Amino acid sequence: MSSFKCEVVQIRAILPHPNADNLELAMVKDWTVAVKKGTYKEGDKVIYVPIDAVLPLELSDKIGVTPYLSKQRVRTAKMRGLYSQGLIIDIGIVGADTEIGTDVSAILGITKYEPPIPADLLGEVMAYESRFKEYTQIEHVENYAGILTDMDDDVVVTEKIHGVNARFGRFDSEFFAGSHTLSLKDSDSNLYWRAFNQYRMREIVQEDMIVYGEIYGSGVQKLNYGLPRDVIGFVVFDICKDSRYLNWNDIVAFCKSTGLAVVPELYRGRWTTDVLKFAEGKTAMAGDNIREGIVIRPVTERYDLSAGRVIFKAVNKAFLMKDYGDLR
Repeated sequence: MSSFKCEVVQIRAILPHPNADNLELAMVKDWTVAVKKGTYKEGDKVIYVPIDAVLPLELSDKIGVTPYLSKQRVRTAKMRGLYSQGLIIDIGIVGADTEIGTDVSAILGITKYEPPIPADLLGEVMAYESRFKEYTQIEHVENYAGILTDMDDDVVVTEKIHGVNARFGRFDSEFFAGSHTLSLKDSDSNLYWRAFNQYRMREIVQEDMIVYGEIYGSGVQKLNYGLPRDVIGFVVFDICKDSRYLNWNDIVAFCKSTGLAVVPELYRGRWTTDVLKFAEGKTAMAGDNIREGIVIRPVTERYDLSAGRVIFKAVNKAFLMKDYGDLR
C-alpha cells in the first residue's frame, strides 16, 4: 500500500458552500476541502495535504494556516455545518510545472502524524525479525475510489475498532508479540504479552503465521466497548500465513475454530459509495461507543499496481471531531 503523500492533484470540481457566502468546496480525489471563495477553479493544479499531516511551523506561517492547525497537525474540521478534510496549498510553492502525482511532502517538510503509544503499554524491545512483518498501511478509500469502482468481486466491510494494533506470530517454534512496529520481549508487564497469554496464543498461532488484531478496553483507549476497568479485549482483523494474507472467509473460519473474536462484519456485497454510510453511527460491539470507522476489502485478496494490497479505510467524521485521534 502506498505510503503517506502530499500530492500534486487537479481540482475535480468547485461547489458552492450552502451555508457560507465566502467559502466554496473544492473536490480533490474524493475529499472535500473548504476554501476561500474565488481562490480556485475546476482543473487547477494544487497540492493536497491530507488529514493527519504535520506541517513545519515555517511553512504553516508562510501560507497562513498556523491558527487552524492542531499542534501543527491537519485535522478534520466542520466549516459552517459541513466537514472539510485536508488542506490545499498553491502549486506555486514548489513550482507550477510540477507534474500531477508528484509527492512533495519531503520538499515541504511535511510528515505523517504518528500517535504515541503510552509507555506503560510497552516493554523491552526485541531484535528485528523480518518474518514478523508489520501490518499493511491502510489508506483512506477517498484516495483510491477508482480502484473499488472497477472491482468485479464482492467487498466485505468490517468495523474499525479503537484500540492498539497488536500482532502475534510464530516462527521456528518461537513466539512473537508486539505492537504495529515493535517486537517485544515476553513479559506480563506489557499489554501485548498479557493479551497473548489471556487469549491462548501459544495454542492458537500456527507455524509461519501472524495474527493481527486490536487490543481494546478502558485502560487502553477512551472507547471501552462496555468493558470494565482493567479488563482487555482482543478482536482479530487479519491473518497472514506462509507470508500470504488469508481471504476473509478463511479468517472467519479460523477464528470460529479457535474461539477468537473477529471484528464485526457490517456489510458484504457489491461496492457502491453507499457503503461509506457504515462508517457513521454507533459501534456494533458491546457498549454505547461511537464507531471509529470501517475497513473495506475484497472478500478474496487482491492487489493493484497503483495501490498495492486492496484494503482501505473510511473514518467516521463525527469520531474525528471528538478529538480522539491523539489516543489511537
